[in-house]
Amino acid sequence: AIHSAYDSGELPNNSAGRYFYIPAQTPTQGKKSTTSQIHGHQSRVTLDNQFDLPPKNDVSSRVEYDLMRNGKPRLRLAYIENEHWLVGQNWSLFSDAGTAPESLNFSTSAETHTGPRQKQIRFTGKQWAVAIEESKTTVVSHDGGYKVNNTHLPDLTARYTHEFATGNFNTSLVMRKLQWDQDSTFGYGINISGKTTLDKHTVMASLNYGNGAGRYIGLNTAQG
Repeated sequence: AIHSAYDSGELPNNSAGRYFYIPAQTPTQGKKSTTSQIHGHQSRVTLDNQFDLPPKNDVSSRVEYDLMRNGKPRLRLAYIENEHWLVGQNWSLFSDAGTAPESLNFSTSAETHTGPRQKQIRFTGKQWAVAIEESKTTVVSHDGGYKVNNTHLPDLTARYTHEFATGNFNTSLVMRKLQWDQDSTFGYGINISGKTTLDKHTVMASLNYGNGAGRYIGLNTAQG
């Protein structure tokens, strides 16, 4: 159940903003209003498996669906991994899901959330991890529509994690090629994030910067 209150205006009955927090759809003109929605779109079904293979090589897998496609099943995660390797669809290595606030609304941190869920091959060491990930170029038109073009060169991501007694600190990097028809250029993004526990409270923060990394930041992750 989601209840929202607005100081200036109201959302149309068919607005996606009634189901998710979309900053651009926040009304700015009109009288005060409230909306309430009850739905199961953000429900999840997860299947986990664990395999013990000799010699001392534990392999696990996860398949997860939600109902975000207008109430129909949508694949979120589908991967297999061992101590160092991961293959399949998972959160991008550029993202830090640990700094996303816990909420029934998937898009609570819509302005700063990083990283789509996409196909990848990842290697993880003690503090470093690197991956090659699915590459797409998203072009948004003036009327708000968008088109997605697959790029032959995969995106390269890397992350460094420092753990300390009360939390962790992460630095992530993405380097990618953007291509549309005969035009191409290179883009990059940097994400600095972390969280720490102070008494009974947890403080989380994320800072993003880049050029051509739009598909990895905010609600752009939903557009390919």
